[in-house]
Amino acid sequence: MTTLTPPFSLKHAVKPIDIFTKRHDRQFTHPDIIKFEKAFTNGLNNSYKYVMVATPYPYYDETRENPYVLVSNDGVCFVEDAIPNPIEPYPGKDYHNSDPDFVYVKGFFHLFWRLRQISTNKGWIMVRKSRDLVNWGKKYMCSISPAPLSPAVLYDIYENRWKMWGVVEGEWRVAYYESVDGLDWEFGGYTNIPQHILWNSLKLNCWHLDVNKTRLGKKYLALLVYASGLGGRTPTYLFYGESDDGVDWVVYREPVLTPLPNSWQSSKIYRSTFIIEEGKIKVWYSAASSGSFLRRLNIKLLGRRIGFGRWGIGYTEASIDFVSRRETTLNVLSE
Repeated sequence: MTTLTPPFSLKHAVKPIDIFTKRHDRQFTHPDIIKFEKAFTNGLNNSYKYVMVATPYPYYDETRENPYVLVSNDGVCFVEDAIPNPIEPYPGKDYHNSDPDFVYVKGFFHLFWRLRQISTNKGWIMVRKSRDLVNWGKKYMCSISPAPLSPAVLYDIYENRWKMWGVVEGEWRVAYYESVDGLDWEFGGYTNIPQHILWNSLKLNCWHLDVNKTRLGKKYLALLVYASGLGGRTPTYLFYGESDDGVDWVVYREPVLTPLPNSWQSSKIYRSTFIIEEGKIKVWYSAASSGSFLRRLNIKLLGRRIGFGRWGIGYTEASIDFVSRRETTLNVLSE
């Protein structure tokens, strides 16, 4: 089901958020956020309210696209503190990591990501967990096939079940899965999230998404990236959807955020993450600038791929009136 105008729109961030790492990584993409109302202190040198997973992706370099965990107190300046990034290192030739997602359940951080074999395009959903963000357990392969793009994972505290949504590559349908332990997943069917949306004279395919659930209204909300071709081709746009059951969705046909010409976000508005609190939707979105014709030559100079755009993560927010001011999403934690 689709209707026209979304209940909010987002303003563009003037510049990307600040991210400081020991390796001086700057270009990050594919964020997922957790917020603690009372600062999280376990294992770190300092206490923090925000914990985010994202991946460096400098000039589209897939060898660097490995999950980093970052912390912040204001949501716009993130550091590593004592976190041993990357949490999962580069997997070696013919493989690459991507699409991380983050869940905090019963005292543990659960980091999910997608591992892909490039030559076969076969993928797997992997997971590691930690109590303190410093010490991480061994990785496990989730039992789920096919492994979807951009897994969006949450633990439903009302049903005591894990839930996942992801895009089936090539079909562009959003599949729904459930699990009792976060490792063995059962296919729950396809959602009615549109495979394609017509916008700005383009037929856009569903590409990446993030899903969360409100605590009081128990409503599912999603931010969805639609792309203009295979592989998340430029331009990409951010849309909004909502659902009562996680399967039957209303997805609005106008984007809530679009590329901004002549800026750091001129090419792609990409995978985004959000929280609801204080009568606002607060969004961290990844975006990329436009490249040039030199990209086609596939030239590297001093480790940089010439002609490729730069990546960054922006922060924006909008007031909303479709939920109570006391409403929060499950990724806002009081413990």
